[in-house]
Amino acid sequence: TVNVGQHFEGTGIPHEFHGLDCLLTQTNVRHTCWRIDPTRGCSERRGWAMGETDSRRPRGLVAIAVTALAVLIATACAPAPGATPPGKASLQGVERLPVVLVPGWELGCVAKADDWDAWHRAFIAKGLPSDQFDVVHYNSCQSNDITARMIGDAVDRLLRISGAPKVNLIAHSMGAISSRWCIQFGTCAGKVAQVVTVSGANHGTVWAAACALQFWATSCADMQSTSKKLTALNQDETPDGIGWETWVSPCEFVILPRESTFLDGAVNHDLVDQCVDHSGWKWFKPTIESVTSRLAAGRLPLITA
Repeated sequence: TVNVGQHFEGTGIPHEFHGLDCLLTQTNVRHTCWRIDPTRGCSERRGWAMGETDSRRPRGLVAIAVTALAVLIATACAPAPGATPPGKASLQGVERLPVVLVPGWELGCVAKADDWDAWHRAFIAKGLPSDQFDVVHYNSCQSNDITARMIGDAVDRLLRISGAPKVNLIAHSMGAISSRWCIQFGTCAGKVAQVVTVSGANHGTVWAAACALQFWATSCADMQSTSKKLTALNQDETPDGIGWETWVSPCEFVILPRESTFLDGAVNHDLVDQCVDHSGWKWFKPTIESVTSRLAAGRLPLITA
């Protein structure tokens, strides 16, 4: 897990460190506040330990249902395999860009119109024009191919309105599949600067084995880890020229195992000291603040050696 900047509230970090001009790195065992000095480079300002426990990956649909609470307790302080280790995130400057947000799967096929208003308000508060933020409202039971075309239309519309060369794209849950499809095989190619997924179904979920129960949907089966969609997408999980970032927490019980949300080559955040459920990203202030502050300021997280 990597936390960068001065967002310390709720982290358990001693109060005297709040507001310090430093780079904060965080793992399941240690917080470190690094002093940034242009002439001397980085030096450790102070570090402090955290608790750590073992984690065991669920092994099947039935086992997950039975042991969900135990897994939550066991993994609360342990990052999932693939989480970005401390010291691996860097920032590269780009210009401020419009934002397209793609909601995820809904049992009733349609999300509430105001589900993502907290993100909209946060971007506006940071100076992004209101008409340069677009939530793609779609029927999540329809084919992900249709949704990918809708995303492409939204991207093109924002590019026309803003005159910007690219957009930033935020996707939740199954919305990560159609968003990535638009980028890799659709009309979004070359038009997206950064992709942020929150609880993204980037490698599917074990629950997709029960998609037949949602017989009225054609999209759910794409969340099976061996689906044709995910097999094609994950030939190249993070295409070049785009900044990739993922977010998940130990309270994720829809996209399982939770490391299924990670992308090889992305900055993968596993908030081991926070409990954000699958729908909680719509309102979770620390992540909203982190993502909107960086994108509104025109910065992208990139993996370094």
